[in-house]
Amino acid sequence: MNALHLFYGVGTFLAPIIIAQAVLITGRITWGYWIIAAFLLFSALQLFFIPSQPIPATKPGFTSTRTNNILVFLAALFLFCYSSMANIFGGWIFSYVVRLDLTNATNAAYLTSTFWGAFMVGRLLSILVAVRFKPSAILLGNLLGCLLSVGIIMLLPCSIISVWVGAAGLGLSAASLFPTTVALVERRIEISGKITSRFVIGSALGAMLPPWLVGQLFDSASPQIVISSVFATLLMGFSVYVFFMRETKMSRVN
Repeated sequence: MNALHLFYGVGTFLAPIIIAQAVLITGRITWGYWIIAAFLLFSALQLFFIPSQPIPATKPGFTSTRTNNILVFLAALFLFCYSSMANIFGGWIFSYVVRLDLTNATNAAYLTSTFWGAFMVGRLLSILVAVRFKPSAILLGNLLGCLLSVGIIMLLPCSIISVWVGAAGLGLSAASLFPTTVALVERRIEISGKITSRFVIGSALGAMLPPWLVGQLFDSASPQIVISSVFATLLMGFSVYVFFMRETKMSRVN
């Protein structure tokens, strides 16, 4: 699961670099999007050559339907928080440092790549970590690392050094949250297409709504809304994690 999601990190690392280089070389951002679109078209065409896999048989021995629904809801809510945090920071950190005049636009693009580059490295390292530690322990470590990284930025919000350190730490810590969450849920309940769709919906809503809301408040409030929103979604995610682990223990007792 972590190896699969590693390539998501590769793409998010390369995309800001492509945009920054396109602006430097051509003076227009449009060429960056055309290059990325070409990669997307190539990947999409490969899907036609992938054969469909048979539907696996249902596995017995999972918890009750009621408990499953609770765990699925909590997992989807957690992924909502994760996507909110990652997309708010990854999408708005550029505007944050530029608006506060902490650096220029080119370096801000590289800062975004630093976040997603650390994200990519984190997913690579998580493959090794997942072999030695349980998903619940990995998630706890990831959440604490995310909170520490955002705390560094909140402590020194006008320091470009703290933003660089926080961006790298946040990307590294947040990298395996999504695949580890799915791996944890798989140990508790049977994952079906219907359940997976709920995870995707939760993650998609998190990637869309909170970043949009930050955009609406960015000018009227202040650029600090970016970091405050990231911290708030992390706290919410940590709370959901606690409820998820509690519900897991209760289902085992029952």
